[in-house]
Amino acid sequence: MKLKIQLVMAGMILFLAFQALAQVSLKNKPRVVTGELVIKYKAGTVLANTVQSLGDMGVVQISSAPKLSFIKGRVAPGRDLEQVMAQCRAHSDIEYVEPNYRLYALETPPVFPNDPEFSQLYGMHQSNDNDIDAPEAWELTTGNASIIVGVIDTGIDYDHEDLKANIWKNPGESGGGKENNNVDDDGNGYKDDYRGWNFIFDSNDPYDDNDHGTHCAGTIGAV
Repeated sequence: MKLKIQLVMAGMILFLAFQALAQVSLKNKPRVVTGELVIKYKAGTVLANTVQSLGDMGVVQISSAPKLSFIKGRVAPGRDLEQVMAQCRAHSDIEYVEPNYRLYALETPPVFPNDPEFSQLYGMHQSNDNDIDAPEAWELTTGNASIIVGVIDTGIDYDHEDLKANIWKNPGESGGGKENNNVDDDGNGYKDDYRGWNFIFDSNDPYDDNDHGTHCAGTIGAV
């Protein structure tokens, strides 16, 4: 019995280790098939005519699924992928076109934060997928504190509980009383701009009086 338990535990450890290694290795795998497109043509369209039109635009058919109105194609050598996709989107027979994305077994799931109010951020994630796919992006990276993002908007609530820990401070205008000494310590033309500048009122207080800038800043860098 003891041996059986040990074998089960060993099997579980090996499985978890394999899964972890597989998930890490997937991050370095290509996300698309280079040069390939998936084209959805409109219902009622004659497949042969669409294939001919695609050929004129520089797409060589690889395969098709007529019952689903899909064509898989490859961009001809010497043709620009983005230009070909733009031509396809403009064609009257084509419903949409996209790169041939790769999906892998054991891909890491989307990452959801532990914020109890996350569901109120409708733009981050919705069941109908009308969103920016934030959890899917966090699967790849959850950011880097060394990256500075400038938000040109209605200002920012720099005292907000989800933002104050991540508000950038201008190192040239911070510390030793530089924040309010009425001196342009960093020589950039703005006095005491230690947390940005209010270009409407020409002051060093970029506090948000509209909430839109705070909303955008929260999408970018809330804790």
